[in-house]
Parts: sequence; structure tokens; C-alpha cells
Amino acid sequence: GQPKGRVLGRVQAWQEAQLTSAGRVWGLDAYELTALSLLSGAACCCSAGAAASALGQGGVWLIPASILGAALPFLRLQTTIAERLGAAARELPAALDLAALCMSAGADFGQSLRYVVSGGRGPLTEELQRVLHALEVGHTRRTALLGLAERLPVDAVRELVRALVQAEESGTPLAEALQSQARASRARRSVAAEEAAARAGVLLILPLMLLLGCIVLLLLGPFLVGSPLESASAPGSRITGSRMATSPTGTSSSMTWSSMDRPARGPNAGGPYVRGPNTRRPGVHEDQPRTTRSGGAR
Repeated sequence: GQPKGRVLGRVQAWQEAQLTSAGRVWGLDAYELTALSLLSGAACCCSAGAAASALGQGGVWLIPASILGAALPFLRLQTTIAERLGAAARELPAALDLAALCMSAGADFGQSLRYVVSGGRGPLTEELQRVLHALEVGHTRRTALLGLAERLPVDAVRELVRALVQAEESGTPLAEALQSQARASRARRSVAAEEAAARAGVLLILPLMLLLGCIVLLLLGPFLVGSPLESASAPGSRITGSRMATSPTGTSSSMTWSSMDRPARGPNAGGPYVRGPNTRRPGVHEDQPRTTRSGGAR
């Protein structure tokens, strides 16, 4: 019915406005953009179904994948619009200064725009070329400027169009309006830069706090946990180990010793082993004769 047709007409008009703000970069109209969105959703749905069947999962991801695929062209379109409008806002102050200088030198509005377009490149230059084309085919200056404001929905461009239309209606020189708008646009740009710098400082607080916490943990971690060597050398600690001993039959057996269970090696416990005169070596009997260095028995 009529309500459905109105809704579709509004959607189509919105899509046309978005494509116009993007500069018709893809060369598509509203119907082709809708077809591209449906095709992208179907492709993402098929990809999600193939991945789910390969992984042995259900089709729970089919609907989210379809929605994401259908939204991808519009997300890309919004990104293109934001980049284009930002570039036009950056180019505007220099273009206004140049146009005001040309008009102060005696040129009219159309000649000043031609001079600006001849030495520029970017989205603002493209839109000014469209304004010149509209003036050449017979459109009024007001209509051409209002079309510029529709294609570049930026606050600076809207204020410029409003000021130029009011100056034309009131008979004020356009050079003065261009100069005042150039100063206002430059001031607005500096304010936006200051706001972006302030937001960046706020966003850096959390990463800096996390980095400072990591540095504090690295510095104080060993003192809080304690060194393993210090705990091992503490009084009363047992240091155990194992060694392999070979029996006379040729088999190996494991022997475990402890630093506290190990017998003293000399008369002084814990000191170096000192062999006294009455100390016998293990495995040497009393009745065995002692030999001198020369090899004779004593």
C-alpha cells in the first residue's frame, strides 16, 4: 500500500543521499546498492554454513553472518563518507582564502572558483567543479550553493552557503563574507584539533596505568615472593639428592643422602676432613704392613 511505498521511497532517498555524499565512488545507485547488500549477505551466509559443516557445528551462525554481510557495504559507505567530508573540511580554509583574494583583486565569483579549481585536488575541488557546471548550465547561484551544502553536509560548508546566500540577498560584498568564513573555518579547525588532543590524553590514562602496574610488579615481585636460593640456604633446611652406586655384582642401585643425615667427615662436625694419626682408612686392616714411598714395607 501507500505506507509501504512511502517507507521504501524514504529508504531510497536516504541511500541516494549517502551515495551522493560519498561522491558516487562506486558508480552505484540506490537499487544497485541494495542488490550488493543482499549479495554480500548471501555470500557470508554460505561461507558461515560451509565453515559450520566443516567444523561439525550447527547453523547458529548463519543469521548473524547474513546480517553482517548485508551491513558490510553500508559500513564501507559510511567510512568513505567520513573520509571525504574530513578531507573537504581540511581543504576549505585555504580555498576560501584564495577565492577571497581573487575577488578582492577584481574577479567575480565564477572566475575565483575557476582559479581555485584549477590549482586544487580533492573532494572540495570536485564539488566546486559541480557548482561551476551548475552556474554554466543556467542555475542560479543560490541553487548551486544549496546543492553544494547537500552534497557536503559539513557544518563549515553549511555556514559558508548560508553566509553567501545572505550576502547576495543583502548586497554585501562576497569577498568580505569569504574572508570571515575562512577565519571562522580555521578557528573551528583549531578547536577540533584541541578537542582531539584532549581526548587522546584521556584515552592514554588506562594504558599508562597498566604499564606502570607491570613495572611495579617487575620491581617488587622478587622481594614479595622471595628468592629460591635464600630459602634453600636458610637454617634447618634439608637439601636432598641422589646418587648411583655400583654394587660388586655390576648392578646399579640408587642411594639417597641428605645434608643433615650425612655423617661428619672429621672430628669437627661440619668442618673439613682432617686425617689424624689414629684414623684408619676404610678397607685397611691393622695387620697389613705399611709401605713407604720407595715401595718397601715398614
